[in-house]
Amino acid sequence: MAFLDRRMSSVRLGNRSVLELSVSSVPEKAVRGGGTLEAQAKVWLSDTPNGRRLLKPIVGIYAELEGHSWCCRPKFESKGARRQKIFDYRQKLWPPEGCDPNDYELGTTLKCPILEPGDYSFSIEIEIPDNLPSSFVTKNGRGGIEYRVRIAAELGGRWLFPSSWTQFKVVERQNIMDAALREPISQAISHNGSRSILAPWSVFQLSASVPRRGYRQGEIIPVCITTSKQSPSRSCMVKAKLIQRVTYRFASGGSSGKKVGPDRSFETIYKVGEQYRETKDGRHEACLLLQIPPDSLTAKADCIWVEYFVQATLKDALRRFRKELLMPVTIIPASQTSDV
Repeated sequence: MAFLDRRMSSVRLGNRSVLELSVSSVPEKAVRGGGTLEAQAKVWLSDTPNGRRLLKPIVGIYAELEGHSWCCRPKFESKGARRQKIFDYRQKLWPPEGCDPNDYELGTTLKCPILEPGDYSFSIEIEIPDNLPSSFVTKNGRGGIEYRVRIAAELGGRWLFPSSWTQFKVVERQNIMDAALREPISQAISHNGSRSILAPWSVFQLSASVPRRGYRQGEIIPVCITTSKQSPSRSCMVKAKLIQRVTYRFASGGSSGKKVGPDRSFETIYKVGEQYRETKDGRHEACLLLQIPPDSLTAKADCIWVEYFVQATLKDALRRFRKELLMPVTIIPASQTSDV
């Protein structure tokens, strides 16, 4: 299995001793919700000159895990970034359970062991909740959901020194076989009225359907469209389109993201895929295929929402008439995880 690169931080302690902390063996593949993150904590403590003891001995090693959503206001990427923590956990790696670091006092008998100079390795095993949203970053880089882990050392003076953050990926625990994702979606719109110069399309029908609500990354969505119309212009076009809608939520008024007013939001819409066909008699039945890009993903967090819709459109060649239907779909990650 391939692993991410090692992130290390070092600091000088009392009596010229050096402490180095790092996280290694973080899997490149994403961890599925409800699974376990497995990694290694590396700790190195150098010897002190002349064998002297540390003024502030290390009495605890911890693994800290954090997940957050974030977004930035348009044209102010360096200002107004909002981060909302969605997961926070700390795991004690050393010393063993039942040992209280507060029992340590200089010059007395130790009830709790201290970390002697040397090279140490500790196993990290943290269970990931199954309700966490998947990791992702928007195409424009203005928002996303991230997860990261680091190591912290506790010294005698209750001071925590953390290592650099190491990121890892999480995949939301969703199954394409879930009943809610296997429900078909269908919508229709029609109008029967008097024809006029202002409304030449007085009689029309448009219906569209997809076989289920949920799809995996890279799959194909078959969109079945049925149309009928009566108008002076018989040439028309039916179109199926997969669109992405991203909603950002940020706190207004603060240059550093500090909330001083009500939350505001803005949206961006992208065309992900498109298929179309023309008809000359006003009646059309077709099944158009939309390819889902491998980087598409539905995700919802406090700061950012990413949603997908299948849009069915009927319009004439002269663009005097246009009707649309929107059907929400859910795109879940493919099975590229280290804990399936």
